[in-house]
Amino acid sequence: MASRQEVEQFLEAFQTAHQFGRPVKVNSRPKDVQGRADLNMTTDQAVQAVLHLTADNYSKGPERDLDEDDKEIWVFGYVEGHVEVYVKLRLDPHKPFSFPVVRSFHPAERPLKYPLKRSGT
Repeated sequence: MASRQEVEQFLEAFQTAHQFGRPVKVNSRPKDVQGRADLNMTTDQAVQAVLHLTADNYSKGPERDLDEDDKEIWVFGYVEGHVEVYVKLRLDPHKPFSFPVVRSFHPAERPLKYPLKRSGT
Protein backbone atom coordinates (compact mmCIF):
# COMPACT_ATOMS: atom_id res chain seq x y z
CA MET A 1 0.00 0.00 0.00
CA ALA A 2 1.20 3.48 -0.83
CA SER A 3 1.41 6.27 1.70
CA ARG A 4 -0.85 9.34 1.46
CA GLN A 5 2.17 11.34 0.29
CA GLU A 6 2.98 8.83 -2.48
CA VAL A 7 -0.62 8.87 -3.69
CA GLU A 8 -0.69 12.67 -3.67
CA GLN A 9 2.58 12.74 -5.63
CA PHE A 10 1.17 10.33 -8.21
CA LEU A 11 -2.04 12.35 -8.62
CA GLU A 12 -0.04 15.57 -8.87
CA ALA A 13 2.17 14.04 -11.58
CA PHE A 14 -0.94 12.82 -13.44
CA GLN A 15 -2.57 16.25 -13.26
CA THR A 16 0.66 18.08 -14.13
CA ALA A 17 1.19 15.95 -17.24
CA HIS A 18 -2.31 16.89 -18.35
CA GLN A 19 -1.81 20.59 -17.54
CA PHE A 20 1.35 20.66 -19.62
CA GLY A 21 -0.49 19.52 -22.72
CA ARG A 22 -0.39 15.76 -22.47
CA PRO A 23 -3.86 14.55 -23.42
CA VAL A 24 -5.33 11.97 -21.08
CA LYS A 25 -5.70 8.73 -22.99
CA VAL A 26 -8.90 6.93 -22.07
CA ASN A 27 -9.29 3.21 -22.66
CA SER A 28 -11.91 2.40 -25.27
CA ARG A 29 -12.53 -1.24 -24.34
CA PRO A 30 -16.22 -2.13 -24.71
CA LYS A 31 -16.52 -2.54 -20.93
CA ASP A 32 -15.27 1.01 -20.34
CA VAL A 33 -17.32 2.57 -23.14
CA GLN A 34 -20.43 0.83 -21.80
CA GLY A 35 -19.47 1.83 -18.24
CA ARG A 36 -19.34 5.50 -19.19
CA ALA A 37 -22.68 5.13 -20.99
CA ASP A 38 -24.19 3.46 -17.92
CA LEU A 39 -22.93 6.39 -15.85
CA ASN A 40 -24.32 8.82 -18.46
CA MET A 41 -20.85 10.35 -18.85
CA THR A 42 -18.85 11.47 -21.84
CA THR A 43 -15.15 10.72 -22.10
CA ASP A 44 -14.40 14.37 -21.24
CA GLN A 45 -16.58 14.13 -18.12
CA ALA A 46 -14.75 10.97 -17.06
CA VAL A 47 -11.40 12.75 -17.52
CA GLN A 48 -12.61 15.67 -15.40
CA ALA A 49 -13.73 13.24 -12.68
CA VAL A 50 -10.30 11.60 -12.73
CA LEU A 51 -8.54 14.95 -12.47
CA HIS A 52 -10.47 15.67 -9.25
CA LEU A 53 -9.49 12.45 -7.45
CA THR A 54 -7.69 12.78 -4.12
CA ALA A 55 -5.78 10.47 -1.82
CA ASP A 56 -9.12 9.71 -0.11
CA ASN A 57 -10.17 8.00 -3.38
CA TYR A 58 -7.10 5.71 -3.37
CA SER A 59 -7.82 1.97 -3.27
CA LYS A 60 -4.55 0.21 -4.14
CA GLY A 61 -1.28 0.38 -5.99
CA PRO A 62 1.10 0.96 -7.43
CA GLU A 63 1.13 -2.40 -9.13
CA ARG A 64 2.99 -3.57 -12.21
CA ASP A 65 0.98 -3.06 -15.39
CA LEU A 66 0.49 -6.55 -16.78
CA ASP A 67 0.30 -5.14 -20.31
CA GLU A 68 3.42 -2.97 -20.07
CA ASP A 69 6.01 -4.13 -17.53
CA ASP A 70 7.80 -0.83 -16.97
CA LYS A 71 4.65 1.09 -16.06
CA GLU A 72 2.58 1.25 -12.88
CA ILE A 73 -1.16 0.94 -12.29
CA TRP A 74 -2.99 2.74 -9.48
CA VAL A 75 -6.60 1.99 -8.51
CA PHE A 76 -9.05 4.62 -7.26
CA GLY A 77 -12.76 4.82 -6.73
CA TYR A 78 -15.43 7.39 -6.13
CA VAL A 79 -19.21 7.61 -6.06
CA GLU A 80 -21.07 9.09 -9.03
CA GLY A 81 -24.70 9.55 -8.06
CA HIS A 82 -25.34 6.29 -6.19
CA VAL A 83 -22.82 4.20 -8.14
CA GLU A 84 -19.29 3.40 -7.03
CA VAL A 85 -16.90 3.91 -9.95
CA TYR A 86 -13.73 1.84 -10.45
CA VAL A 87 -10.86 3.88 -11.89
CA LYS A 88 -7.48 2.49 -12.92
CA LEU A 89 -4.77 5.01 -13.84
CA ARG A 90 -1.30 4.71 -15.32
CA LEU A 91 1.77 6.86 -15.75
CA ASP A 92 5.26 5.84 -16.78
CA PRO A 93 7.25 6.51 -13.59
CA HIS A 94 10.50 6.66 -15.57
CA LYS A 95 9.41 9.50 -17.88
CA PRO A 96 8.48 12.91 -16.55
CA PHE A 97 5.34 14.25 -18.23
CA SER A 98 4.46 10.90 -19.77
CA PHE A 99 0.99 10.49 -21.20
CA PRO A 100 -1.56 9.99 -18.40
CA VAL A 101 -3.77 7.00 -19.12
CA VAL A 102 -7.17 5.96 -17.77
CA ARG A 103 -6.96 2.17 -18.11
CA SER A 104 -10.40 1.51 -16.60
CA PHE A 105 -13.42 3.64 -15.83
CA HIS A 106 -16.68 1.82 -15.13
CA PRO A 107 -19.08 0.94 -12.32
CA ALA A 108 -17.26 -1.14 -9.71
CA GLU A 109 -17.97 -4.86 -9.90
CA ARG A 110 -17.44 -5.22 -6.14
CA PRO A 111 -17.02 -2.75 -3.29
CA LEU A 112 -13.64 -1.02 -3.16
CA LYS A 113 -11.60 -0.40 -0.03
CA TYR A 114 -10.20 3.06 0.68
CA PRO A 115 -7.32 2.62 3.14
CA LEU A 116 -6.37 6.32 3.18
CA LYS A 117 -9.89 7.75 3.42
CA ARG A 118 -10.26 10.18 6.25
CA SER A 119 -13.40 9.82 8.31
CA GLY A 120 -16.13 12.27 7.43
CA THR A 121 -15.09 12.60 3.77
